[in-house]
Amino acid sequence: MRMNELTRYFDKYIDFDAIGERIDALQERLTKLRDNLPDAPVSKLRNQLPSYAQVRSRLPYAPKPRNYTLPATLAVGGIAILGAIIVTAVLMNDAHRKTPKSNADMT
Repeated sequence: MRMNELTRYFDKYIDFDAIGERIDALQERLTKLRDNLPDAPVSKLRNQLPSYAQVRSRLPYAPKPRNYTLPATLAVGGIAILGAIIVTAVLMNDAHRKTPKSNADMT
């Protein structure tokens, strides 16, 4: 598409006035939020705010300390499965091998 076709398409289907009104409403909300913020230096606010770890620990779905039992079990299980596949492949290879005829029975 050419630029003029794109421009006509956008003018036809996109309501730029509604987008402008939404932007104005968002800017009004931002100014209201800024007015409600206390007038304190950022360094004082940082000392009053809890750390990220403290906030996460208070959440109802906060993650518990990691337990490495499941990953270790999966790793050992994967190694066992690989070992079983290799042993089966070796045994099947040996089972299909032709045995050489002995020359001792011909005399």
